[in-house]
Amino acid sequence: GLVMQMMGLEKPSICACNGLAVGGSANFVLLLHDFVLCAPEAKFKYPFTSLGLTPEVGSSFILPAMIGMPAAKKMLMLGDWITAQEVKDVGLVLDVVPQGELLPKARALAERLAASSATIGMQKRVIHGNFWHRAFHLADSMHAEGETIIDAMAQPAFREALKGFAKRAAKSKM
Repeated sequence: GLVMQMMGLEKPSICACNGLAVGGSANFVLLLHDFVLCAPEAKFKYPFTSLGLTPEVGSSFILPAMIGMPAAKKMLMLGDWITAQEVKDVGLVLDVVPQGELLPKARALAERLAASSATIGMQKRVIHGNFWHRAFHLADSMHAEGETIIDAMAQPAFREALKGFAKRAAKSKM
């Protein structure tokens, strides 16, 4: 799937985030790119607990590997909003830059990487090597996440969270 394709991409990937990224989109922004730049207004959230669900898109494997178990548990299990500065502080973001500088900085980084050595792809392959040696664990983890989400969706807590979400959505349309 997409996670394994992003992990195997030889060219560097850059993400510029200036808004909200929740759940799977937080994973896509924070975990699957080589370089992430954020505007100060960017915020991230893993709402699994409040939705009665469990982590997905490989986050239960990739996030602890990148930032350590305690910080990953805080993000995944508590479900608080996380600021751009906080994700920079744990090493998931290269830099936090003013909104007006975000895309120019991302473009400048892309140009720098494009003009650099042809070994960039090789470097990325070596750096990601540890993940590739354990890639079957990532695939197993994603399979386990899928099974756990199905189990979680059968629980009363999920149904209650879904009802609450539907009520809030209906109110916001009024």
